Formats: sequence, C-alpha cells, structure tokens
Amino acid sequence: MADTRTLLEKHHGGAHFHDLMVETSRGRFSPEFWRFWDAHAAPILPARPRLLDLGTGPGLLLDAWAERYPGGEFIGVDVMPYMLDNARRRFAEQPAVRLLAADLHDPQLPLAAGSVDAASCVVVFHEMVQPIRLLQRLHGWLKPGGRLILVDWVRAGIRDYFDPVTVEALFRPNAAPDLLADRMTHFFEHNRYSPDDIAWLLEHTGFRVLGQETYHEARFVRMAAERA
Repeated sequence: MADTRTLLEKHHGGAHFHDLMVETSRGRFSPEFWRFWDAHAAPILPARPRLLDLGTGPGLLLDAWAERYPGGEFIGVDVMPYMLDNARRRFAEQPAVRLLAADLHDPQLPLAAGSVDAASCVVVFHEMVQPIRLLQRLHGWLKPGGRLILVDWVRAGIRDYFDPVTVEALFRPNAAPDLLADRMTHFFEHNRYSPDDIAWLLEHTGFRVLGQETYHEARFVRMAAERA
C-alpha cells in the first residue's frame, strides 16, 4: 500500500487533487456517461442494488447512485487518506454508503462472493502498474452476469496528447527540468493501456466485453463488461 500511495502522491501532486476531481467531475459523469450506464448496467440491477466504486476518490458517483437507487447499498474504495477523509465527511449522514481503504493492486475487501450487482472503475485503470489482481477479485465479488463500467484514458501518439500551450512550454530552451519530467511522466501514465489492452485483460480474467466507445478524440474509452 505504501508504494501505491507514493506513486499516486507523485501522480496527483498532493491533497489538492481532491478538489480538482470535484471540479472536473462533470466531464467524467456527463449525460453520455449515464446514457452508457443506462444501456449496459442499469437493466440488470434490482430495485435496491449493491454497487461498488473502485477508486472512488471524492465519492461523487456514490452520491449519484444514492439518488438514483433509494434503498441500495453503495461501497466506495480508495487508498489515499485525503480522498477517504473528505468522502467520510461527505457521507457522514448517509448509512447506505460505506467507504473502504484498500490498495487496488491487491484489494482485500470484506465482500462475499457474488454479492455485488455492478461496479465502476472511472479514471483509475491508467494509474495501475498491474490491474490483474483487481479484475480477478472483482470477478469473484460480482454476481453472475454482474456488470463493470470502466472509463479511462487510453493510448495515443505523443503529438495528439499535448495541447499547443503545453507544447510551446515544453520546447522552450529554458523549460524547467521539473516541468519536463512532470509532463512526460503524465504522458506515459495516461498512455499505459489501449482499448484492446483493456479488453484483453478483461477477457483473461473471466469477463465478456459488451460494448465500448471512445470519445474526446479517442483519448478516452467507456467500456462495459459482464462477469461471464
């Protein structure tokens, strides 16, 4: 867990990342996200589902689920203390929401086999050095036919990754070494997996891909998979 926290501290740049995730949440949980959710996850849910958000961060998806599915149970998992502390304050008066601390590289969660109706993994996969253990465990926690909705950055060429302002800053003769290292590190992190890579990992951990779509000039993917 310590190694993962160190990796994320470097990637996030500190606790202010919580506020950034709140500010940018509409881009992740847009009407298009909910259209995809309604097409691939909602149809198989009972009236009071048990839903699992992997890498929940501020817990905003848990909040949206609680509004959509009164009487359900909503579980958020994260490894970063500043994310969990803020989420616990957010949900202090919501007993339907449970927050768990775990390293998703090898998650140990108090969940019974076949007890989860659907799960989400939103802008988390690209941060994982290896997601195989997570997918194996998730396969066990999901009910047969349970769904995973995954949203993330996917691989693109370097000329398509940086915006013009960043390109100008990077190629200045006096560009700071820290800026160069930070931007290139983010490039490699955000380009870790292609959609085909993710589909391959899902298929080899017992899932069947039901649908996928790329967006934002193919820089992101939404993918739905079923526990086969």
